[in-house]
Amino acid sequence: LILQFDGSLRMPSTTIRRDESIRPHQLLSPSSPMATCAAALLLEDGKTIHSLGGKHVLSSLTTITQQTISSADAEYEGLLLGLNHVLYLCENSLLPLSCDDDNYVDASDGSNGAADGSVVNIIIRGDCKMVIDHLNQYAIPRKQRGYYKKVKGLIHHIQNITAAAGKHPITFKFEHIPRNENVLCDFLCQMLITVMQKKAVEDLRLMTQEAEVNATINLHAGGEEQKEMKLPRSKKKRFMFDKTPFTVPLGYLSIDEGGHIPLHARPALICDIACAAIRVNDPVAMRLTGHIIVQEANLWQRMFKKELTNTCNLQYLGWSLEYAALLRMQLYREADKIGRKIYSDFGEVECGDESQLIFMQVLDELLKVRSLLQLRDTECVNLREVTMPYSKWSSIINDWYYVLSDVFVKPESGYLPKNGWKKLVIEGSVWLL
Repeated sequence: LILQFDGSLRMPSTTIRRDESIRPHQLLSPSSPMATCAAALLLEDGKTIHSLGGKHVLSSLTTITQQTISSADAEYEGLLLGLNHVLYLCENSLLPLSCDDDNYVDASDGSNGAADGSVVNIIIRGDCKMVIDHLNQYAIPRKQRGYYKKVKGLIHHIQNITAAAGKHPITFKFEHIPRNENVLCDFLCQMLITVMQKKAVEDLRLMTQEAEVNATINLHAGGEEQKEMKLPRSKKKRFMFDKTPFTVPLGYLSIDEGGHIPLHARPALICDIACAAIRVNDPVAMRLTGHIIVQEANLWQRMFKKELTNTCNLQYLGWSLEYAALLRMQLYREADKIGRKIYSDFGEVECGDESQLIFMQVLDELLKVRSLLQLRDTECVNLREVTMPYSKWSSIINDWYYVLSDVFVKPESGYLPKNGWKKLVIEGSVWLL
């Protein structure tokens, strides 16, 4: 048998940098890197997939190393994932022992499954040379010593339970392979990242909708006289005020883009928050989203050059939103500083004028931008860019992708695998076998 494994670590993007010039914007704290791992058990011909699976690794702090996860940790997590799966198969008498088409044997009936005296050889293959060198004792594990001990302990445990049950002894061999030969597990990791990003996008949309509903309820609870959110009376406290019903979606979005929200999905999500803030008259959230649009305007134009060619100037759009929000907060001096940048495009608005007209103009422009970005907003990566070495693998991987979406993104869909494959969800990992 061949057990392949891989791990992937998506670091926070450095394309967008935080701007500390606005105090309330500090609520947008950077998030953790995203880590995933995958494993696949192949029969001895190297072409037939027996089972494959993957999981999202908790990337902020690992229980083994007690520090922020690294790419090597993600690789070890993939190996542990595969070994735990082998353990599950051994405990349930499901481990295949031969892939000969004329004499296929597995242990699903509880029997030993092959002639007495035979040995089950499991070749563990990975593209991380450091991990393989640790296991072959060519190198001494230092930072990953905890992972190394857990892998060795798990291997001994698998060998002990098979020996105690009177089944075939299992031997393990470790081989390093180039990355282009580990395309299956590498693609599973990338696919899992894609699904987790889709989940993050859907979660953020739900957070935005809930924040808008809560803000609307709070306004109605204040009676007819309260048509806006309450702000501190002191001008200084009002300028430093950072409490808004949209704190959670803004914090989840994170200006440093921690991998969970893909860069191309940010503009549409920010437009959603800005539009919701305008609808519920939340000047704090308007100010924050306007500031984000100003910061990221050039990036949006580069990413969506074709879609945004004939739209308004995004930087002036962000300034006008921030400017009108400051007017609504009665911070006229601060509004005047931004207003000087946009007078030539939007016309001067005196402090005593209503800011509602500007909000309506901005809302119309935001909805136009949002509609232009809608087509690019639904897909995180093109899953057809990678060609599998064997045609049968593509349909299996496609099936696994729908299973992942069913588990993480749309649990109510109730998707069932095709062609006799079974879904297994155990300890946060998702398998097809």
